[in-house]
Amino acid sequence: MTDIALYDSILDLPVPVIADHLGGALGRSKLSPEFHESPLSQPGFSSLTSLAKHGRAIVKISGLYRCSKDSASTYSDMKPIIESLAREIPYQLVWGSDWPHTGDGAARLKNPDINVKEGFRSIDNLGILQNLRDWVGSEEVWEKLMRDNPARFYR
Repeated sequence: MTDIALYDSILDLPVPVIADHLGGALGRSKLSPEFHESPLSQPGFSSLTSLAKHGRAIVKISGLYRCSKDSASTYSDMKPIIESLAREIPYQLVWGSDWPHTGDGAARLKNPDINVKEGFRSIDNLGILQNLRDWVGSEEVWEKLMRDNPARFYR
């Protein structure tokens, strides 16, 4: 039994899918309280990891500001998620800057006028990359994430 409704369909696809923004995995700051102590048990995470292990999903580490509210620490509540992915599926990870850093669309919901422009977010990209470098745990995984895997996936 899996916790992603499309799991079997994705498993049967002839090509892998790219799961942007960590496949929707959330940091503690965005999780409901029952998952604060165990963010790896959040719905969908084990299925995402399983799909990647089967070569059916490529997980893009991007848009951490979409997965976490913890901007003051450059999204440090994402550490257990990224550490787990780096340990479990290092061959299926890629990095994406998610630039330009758009808003969350909340303003658009309040005012659907297409002439009203939503501002961009100010993101500490260097801080995020420094954390990410530490969280992946080794130079080998870092090189896979930043060079080897993208070269293989996007050839």
